[in-house]
Formats: sequence, structure tokens, C-alpha cells
Amino acid sequence: MLWKFQFQDSLFKFEQRKWLVEGTEYSIQKDQEKTECIEMKYRMDLEIAQTTPKVMPEESVSGLEIVELVTAELRRNGKFFILPMNDVTAMKALTKAFRLLVDIGIQREFIIDSCVSVPQLFVSLTQKGETSIQIIELIVDFCRLTYEDSIRIFATYNEELLSAGPEEIQKCMDVLDSYGFQDEELGKAICSCPALLFAHKSNRLAQNAENLFSHFSKNQFYSLLKSCPEILLGSTDETEDKIEYIYCHMLMEGEDFSSCSNLAQISLEELIDRHEFLLKTGTYKTPDLKRPQLKMKNPKLKKIVNSGAEQFAKKVGFVSLEEWHLFRELQNKRRVLESEGKMHPFERIKPSMRKQSERKKKSALPNDSGTFDLYNERRTNSSHRRVFLDVWGWRGAVTVCWMDNFPFQSFWIEWETIITGVHSFKH
Repeated sequence: MLWKFQFQDSLFKFEQRKWLVEGTEYSIQKDQEKTECIEMKYRMDLEIAQTTPKVMPEESVSGLEIVELVTAELRRNGKFFILPMNDVTAMKALTKAFRLLVDIGIQREFIIDSCVSVPQLFVSLTQKGETSIQIIELIVDFCRLTYEDSIRIFATYNEELLSAGPEEIQKCMDVLDSYGFQDEELGKAICSCPALLFAHKSNRLAQNAENLFSHFSKNQFYSLLKSCPEILLGSTDETEDKIEYIYCHMLMEGEDFSSCSNLAQISLEELIDRHEFLLKTGTYKTPDLKRPQLKMKNPKLKKIVNSGAEQFAKKVGFVSLEEWHLFRELQNKRRVLESEGKMHPFERIKPSMRKQSERKKKSALPNDSGTFDLYNERRTNSSHRRVFLDVWGWRGAVTVCWMDNFPFQSFWIEWETIITGVHSFKH
């Protein structure tokens, strides 16, 4: 209600300024009926010809001067605008937004530079000036940004913001406000992801937030949104699948999601691949309530999710980038072979069945190696090694772990079919 009152007050000021301008126009027409308006002719071979009436008020001249300078600069850049310079009423409407910006205290040079850099901003301020000013003031009032920063945001996304409209933008801000984003924090979120103001209708934005909020406490959800506000714009189904996988298979908690700035961008398949890769290299061990030290030694979720491919391979998995790419190729081919009849890329586990699922996994896996049951048997006076493989093979690359010195090594083997069993080959 407080904002609404301020908004109405701002509109009242706009109307008051309009009334003053109209009064000035009346006196001009009454005293000098033949007063000339500014005339501007755009021709490739001539300079701009213009005459400015001295009897016009100073604030009106400021708006007209800005329009003159902007159109002149745009003309030099090869962009031409036809303005109704002989129509006093039309020119007053065109220059109104510029007069208001000058009255607020925005430097004329900043306005001119912004309009020349982004010609669409000039079009918006002349055609939909009052709506443009309302949106700019909304961003200033809610986000505690300067007018200059607000104009920069509006200049970059003016078509989208005008299409959404001031009322819908305010509702989107109210949704963010309800989850703890106020003043400067809201400004940081908007600067980080301006699409929050216009990408979705406010009701859909609220529904997405409600769906995701059900997985966290309020503080946990606020921490996640601070680092990754764009998560509200993606598919909530895929996002919820990623959250479910992290909870039920990586056995992490809500506070682990803090600072995961790449959670919205990383795909579910890559998240699964990164987790399984770390399990196979021994870098990640599934946390156990009876062995809390395992969780302390595991890499943080933000490190797993936010790292690029090279950083993840070398700094998190402690292997080469080629081995990580090789593993992903294996996973993709394996995923294709196993995809028939599967609705989800991982087993769905209800929250009530989480403990039971953990017990099943522990009973099924006698050691931490999980998928690879590897052992090394050296033959006397032989350069061959015998390794038990429980992996997918085909004509292509195969990755195995040696148990004696634990390097993660890659080999290129000519296999025509899927092989499972004991095999010998040269190392």
C-alpha cells in the first residue's frame, strides 16, 4: 500500500507538470499567434536547419534541445527520425519524458549518450514516455538503484519491459519481496537476472517459487536464490529432478545448495555424470550418518556444480580433461542402450523411503568402489595384467582403474560387442 501511494503521488506530479506546460502553451498562443516552432529537415546534403523561439519556457527548451541533439547524432550515424516539429502539442508529448528526466536531476549528457547508444531507448521515450518513466521509477523505488542504473536496465530491455507493463513488473517484484528480496538485495537479483521482471507472468513466477520452496527452508531457499535467481525462470520439473537427485542420491542437505550459481544451467545428465565420475575415482564417498567425516572430505556441491569442464576434471576429480570427456562419451552411449522403457535417468525415491533405499545400497555394495569391482593379479615373468571388468565395451575407448597404484588410465581397444568378464591385454 505504501508503494501504491507513492506511485499515485508520482503520477500526480506528472499531471501537474502537464498542466503547467499546457498553461504556458496557452499564453504563447494568446500573445504571439505566429510564433514559430522548431523546424528540422533531414537531408543527406544539408545541415539541420532550426530556429528556436525565445518566448518558450526554459524547461520546454531543455526537452527540445535534447531531442535536437539526439536526432542530430543519430543522423550522423545513419539513423533518421521524422519529427512533427510544427505541431506544438505533438512535440510537447514527445519531449515530456526528457523534461521529466531533467527535472529529476539526470544530466543531459547522460540522456543523450544513452539514446544515441541505444536508439530504441529514444523511440520508447518519445512514443511511450509516461509508461517508460513509470517503469524506470519502479526499478529505482523497489531496487534502490540510481536513476542512471535504472535507465541502463530499461535501455537494454525496453521492449520486454514495455510489453510487460508497470503493473505486471510490480507484481513480479512483490513475488521476490515475499521470499526475502528487499531493497538492495532485490536490486542485486534484478541486475544479475533482469529477465525476472518480464520473462514470466507474475502468477507463473509465484508458482515456480512455491514449487521450489517446498524443498527448502526459507533461509535455504533465499540463499539459493541469491546465488542463482534465474532458477525461477527454468523448467521447475527439471530443476526439481536435480534437487531430488542431490538429496536422495548424493545425500546432501538444503544448506549445501548455497552459492550454487550454476544449478540452473547444468543439465541433469551432466550432474549425474559428475557425481558418478567422482564416485568411481574415489573423490566422492556417499555420506553416512554414522561416518560424518566422509561428508567433510567430499567436495562441496557448489564446487561440483559451478566448475567448468577443465576445472572439474583437474581440481575436483584430479584426472585429466581427456579422461573426463572419455567418461562422458561412455555414459552417453550407455544411456542410449539403457534408455528403453525408462521414464527418468535415475531411480525415483520417495522421501519416506530414503532410509530404506540407503540400507539396500549398503547391503548390495560390499566396498566403496561400487560399480567397478577391480583387482590386480600379476603373472610371474609376464607383462600382461588380468583385470575384472564390469563395464560397457564396444569398438572404442574403455577406461579402467588399476588397483596397485590407482591411476585413472584410458585404453583404446578393438571390441565389437559388449564384454563383461576377465580379460588380459598389454599395458
